[in-house]
Amino acid sequence: MRTSLLILAGLLAILPLSACAPRGVSVPLGYDSLVQCEPRAIEAERLHEIGEPGCNLEGSSVLMPDGTQIRLGQVGGVGSQQWFGADGEGGTEYMSVNWGIPGAAVSMIGPAGAQSWATSDEALDLQAQQLRL
Repeated sequence: MRTSLLILAGLLAILPLSACAPRGVSVPLGYDSLVQCEPRAIEAERLHEIGEPGCNLEGSSVLMPDGTQIRLGQVGGVGSQQWFGADGEGGTEYMSVNWGIPGAAVSMIGPAGAQSWATSDEALDLQAQQLRL
């Protein structure tokens, strides 16, 4: 009986933590069957020309309009970099996500707002959802 109470108390202690766990955006199924793409450099403004790549873009890099280069990580991984002006203000954040089947997306977030580019409409929609988190 005492062991059962200890187990129950342990479970109750865990429940509040799991109920507050952050939720993310789900990667579309099927990514685990993708073959690796040949890593390449892609301009952000030209990502849409790729469409759904049919392979995993991990290891490729994206050249942002301001010259910053972002490397795409593993499927489902969110990459983020932040740069600040010399005065420590007016920073720009860069976010990339490899979404698997629909490809990848990158965002540039600064004082004037956010701008995103993606390989497909689905990847762009997933990126918008991720930015809202």
